[in-house]
Amino acid sequence: MNDFEYGLPVAWLVEFTEALNKALDFRKFYVTLDSLNLKLSIESNRLVDKIKDELSSFLPYGQLKSNKSPIYFDLNYPDGCLGIVSFNSRNYIDVDLLHEYFEKMDLLKEDAPKIYYNKLINQWINDAGIIENDIQLLLRQITKKYLNQ
Repeated sequence: MNDFEYGLPVAWLVEFTEALNKALDFRKFYVTLDSLNLKLSIESNRLVDKIKDELSSFLPYGQLKSNKSPIYFDLNYPDGCLGIVSFNSRNYIDVDLLHEYFEKMDLLKEDAPKIYYNKLINQWINDAGIIENDIQLLLRQITKKYLNQ
């Protein structure tokens, strides 16, 4: 395998890409009538829309930007799926995309040890978990508020 700029081994990029894809996999949040145990009705559909609107006001696009983090909560998903935790607006990444992101954000460092990149990847995986937990907490609070009205 060839090395990318600054001698960053492709094997490292493959490892990092696999770790990120695994961490981001299945982090979708659905708000549907079934998920709220509601029967089909105009009132129930309005409730689901209110929950989505309120949650979207709490979670702006690109919520976490610490450490040049590419981890987002992307609200631009079809009906039935409130949103997805993604890497730079993608729910799947490849080696080239990861390398491009390192370049674009000026994260490639000449002769940097693997631990430098490991720390970045681990922080981004941690960001995904933080976003997921925040979304679940907000979703429970908002749902409880509207179901108790």
